[in-house]
Amino acid sequence: AWTRASFAARHALPALRRGAFRVAGTADDALAFVRGEAGGAGAVLVVVNAGDAAVEVRVRAPELAGAALEDHALPAGAGPATTVADDGGATVHVGPRTGRILRSPG
Repeated sequence: AWTRASFAARHALPALRRGAFRVAGTADDALAFVRGEAGGAGAVLVVVNAGDAAVEVRVRAPELAGAALEDHALPAGAGPATTVADDGGATVHVGPRTGRILRSPG
């Protein structure tokens, strides 16, 4: 369901409104996708978990290779810091029935 925080995130981050969309990984009831401009400028990594247990989602996000990602404010969605390796791989922890929006701080 859309919440006030998710509407605020879409307004604050243009990548959530336009640009490329690509599934970056799945695990159990979780889905990760990259959204934003081709080539990574302003791209974000979104991970949502519809399950009742926390999961670790292995993602492939070459658009964000080498980036140290920060959480964009969502209620109860924050988790440990995420760094995308130079090859575009990362593991993202996401709690039960929540999501994370991760972006480069720049």
